Amino acid sequence: MVAIAKSRGVILAEEYEKLNSEFFSGFIQRNFDMLFSICTSDRRIPPSRLFIMDNDPSQTSGAAMRALANLDAELFRIPARSPDVNPIENIFQVAKKKLAQEAIDKHLKKESFQQFKDRVNRTLFDVDIKLKDGTINSMPRR
Repeated sequence: MVAIAKSRGVILAEEYEKLNSEFFSGFIQRNFDMLFSICTSDRRIPPSRLFIMDNDPSQTSGAAMRALANLDAELFRIPARSPDVNPIENIFQVAKKKLAQEAIDKHLKKESFQQFKDRVNRTLFDVDIKLKDGTINSMPRR
Protein backbone atom coordinates (compact mmCIF):
# COMPACT_ATOMS: atom_id res chain seq x y z
CA MET A 1 0.00 0.00 0.00
CA VAL A 2 1.52 3.32 -1.04
CA ALA A 3 0.36 6.84 -0.19
CA ILE A 4 1.63 9.99 -1.89
CA ALA A 5 1.00 13.63 -1.08
CA LYS A 6 1.64 16.86 -2.92
CA SER A 7 4.92 18.52 -1.88
CA ARG A 8 5.74 15.44 0.20
CA GLY A 9 6.07 12.57 -2.25
CA VAL A 10 5.69 9.06 -0.88
CA ILE A 11 4.56 9.32 2.72
CA LEU A 12 3.80 5.67 3.37
CA ALA A 13 4.67 2.29 1.90
CA GLU A 14 3.21 -0.65 3.78
CA GLU A 15 3.42 -4.30 2.84
CA TYR A 16 0.37 -6.49 3.23
CA GLU A 17 -0.40 -10.17 2.89
CA LYS A 18 -3.92 -9.95 1.46
CA LEU A 19 -5.87 -6.89 0.39
CA ASN A 20 -9.40 -7.41 1.62
CA SER A 21 -12.06 -5.29 3.33
CA GLU A 22 -10.87 -6.19 6.82
CA PHE A 23 -7.28 -5.20 6.06
CA PHE A 24 -8.25 -2.01 4.22
CA SER A 25 -10.70 -0.72 6.85
CA GLY A 26 -8.04 -1.37 9.51
CA PHE A 27 -5.45 0.39 7.35
CA ILE A 28 -7.75 3.43 7.17
CA GLN A 29 -8.30 3.45 10.93
CA ARG A 30 -4.58 3.02 11.71
CA ASN A 31 -3.14 5.45 9.19
CA PHE A 32 -5.43 8.02 7.62
CA ASP A 33 -5.55 10.65 10.38
CA MET A 34 -1.75 10.55 10.58
CA LEU A 35 -1.41 10.68 6.78
CA PHE A 36 -3.80 13.61 6.46
CA SER A 37 -1.99 15.47 9.26
CA ILE A 38 1.33 14.99 7.44
CA CYS A 39 -0.24 16.38 4.29
CA THR A 40 -1.65 19.49 5.97
CA SER A 41 1.24 20.32 8.30
CA ASP A 42 2.65 22.78 5.74
CA ARG A 43 0.44 25.87 6.11
CA ARG A 44 1.41 27.10 2.63
CA ILE A 45 -0.70 24.27 1.23
CA PRO A 46 -4.47 24.53 1.74
CA PRO A 47 -5.74 21.69 3.96
CA SER A 48 -7.28 18.87 1.99
CA ARG A 49 -8.54 15.48 3.01
CA LEU A 50 -9.00 13.99 -0.43
CA PHE A 51 -8.72 10.24 -0.74
CA ILE A 52 -8.37 8.91 -4.27
CA MET A 53 -9.18 5.26 -4.75
CA ASP A 54 -9.78 2.82 -7.53
CA ASN A 55 -12.73 0.45 -7.50
CA ASP A 56 -11.03 -2.44 -5.75
CA PRO A 57 -13.73 -4.33 -3.80
CA SER A 58 -11.70 -4.06 -0.58
CA GLN A 59 -11.78 -0.26 -0.90
CA THR A 60 -15.48 -0.05 -1.74
CA SER A 61 -16.63 -2.51 0.92
CA GLY A 62 -19.07 -1.48 3.62
CA ALA A 63 -16.33 -1.74 6.27
CA ALA A 64 -14.05 0.56 4.28
CA MET A 65 -16.84 3.06 3.59
CA ARG A 66 -17.72 3.19 7.31
CA ALA A 67 -14.06 3.76 8.23
CA LEU A 68 -13.77 6.54 5.61
CA ALA A 69 -17.00 8.18 6.79
CA ASN A 70 -15.49 8.61 10.25
CA LEU A 71 -12.58 10.64 8.81
CA ASP A 72 -14.44 13.55 7.27
CA ALA A 73 -12.54 12.98 4.04
CA GLU A 74 -13.62 13.66 0.50
CA LEU A 75 -13.68 10.50 -1.56
CA PHE A 76 -12.82 10.48 -5.25
CA ARG A 77 -13.41 7.21 -7.06
CA ILE A 78 -11.43 6.62 -10.20
CA PRO A 79 -13.48 5.11 -13.01
CA ALA A 80 -12.89 1.43 -13.72
CA ARG A 81 -10.01 0.65 -16.06
CA SER A 82 -8.63 4.20 -15.87
CA PRO A 83 -5.15 3.85 -14.33
CA ASP A 84 -3.97 6.99 -16.15
CA VAL A 85 -6.24 9.02 -13.83
CA ASN A 86 -4.68 7.55 -10.67
CA PRO A 87 -1.50 9.47 -9.76
CA ILE A 88 0.05 6.52 -7.92
CA GLU A 89 -0.27 4.31 -11.01
CA ASN A 90 1.75 6.87 -12.95
CA ILE A 91 4.41 6.87 -10.20
CA PHE A 92 4.43 3.05 -10.26
CA GLN A 93 5.20 3.13 -13.99
CA VAL A 94 8.17 5.46 -13.41
CA ALA A 95 9.40 3.24 -10.56
CA LYS A 96 8.98 0.12 -12.70
CA LYS A 97 11.18 1.62 -15.44
CA LYS A 98 13.80 2.68 -12.88
CA LEU A 99 13.83 -0.80 -11.32
CA ALA A 100 14.28 -2.43 -14.72
CA GLN A 101 17.08 -0.04 -15.67
CA GLU A 102 18.81 -0.56 -12.32
CA ALA A 103 18.67 -4.34 -12.81
CA ILE A 104 20.31 -3.92 -16.22
CA ASP A 105 22.91 -1.42 -15.01
CA LYS A 106 23.89 -3.55 -12.01
CA HIS A 107 23.64 -6.84 -13.92
CA LEU A 108 21.12 -8.17 -11.41
CA LYS A 109 20.17 -11.68 -12.39
CA LYS A 110 18.89 -12.88 -9.06
CA GLU A 111 17.87 -11.34 -5.75
CA SER A 112 15.97 -12.42 -2.69
CA PHE A 113 12.41 -11.23 -2.10
CA GLN A 114 13.68 -8.99 0.72
CA GLN A 115 16.32 -7.43 -1.56
CA PHE A 116 13.71 -6.80 -4.24
CA LYS A 117 11.27 -5.34 -1.69
CA ASP A 118 13.99 -3.02 -0.35
CA ARG A 119 14.85 -1.93 -3.89
CA VAL A 120 11.20 -1.22 -4.70
CA ASN A 121 10.73 0.87 -1.53
CA ARG A 122 13.91 2.82 -2.12
CA THR A 123 12.93 3.47 -5.72
CA LEU A 124 9.43 4.66 -4.80
CA PHE A 125 10.77 7.06 -2.18
CA ASP A 126 13.52 8.28 -4.55
CA VAL A 127 11.28 9.26 -7.47
CA ASP A 128 11.84 13.00 -7.93
CA ILE A 129 9.36 15.10 -5.92
CA LYS A 130 8.86 17.43 -8.90
CA LEU A 131 7.73 14.47 -10.99
CA LYS A 132 5.35 13.33 -8.23
CA ASP A 133 3.91 16.83 -7.85
CA GLY A 134 3.63 17.23 -11.62
CA THR A 135 1.70 13.97 -11.78
CA ILE A 136 -0.65 15.07 -8.99
CA ASN A 137 -1.12 18.51 -10.58
CA SER A 138 -1.98 16.95 -13.95
CA MET A 139 -4.87 14.90 -12.56
CA PRO A 140 -7.64 17.52 -13.00
CA ARG A 141 -6.81 17.72 -16.72
CA ARG A 142 -7.16 13.96 -17.09
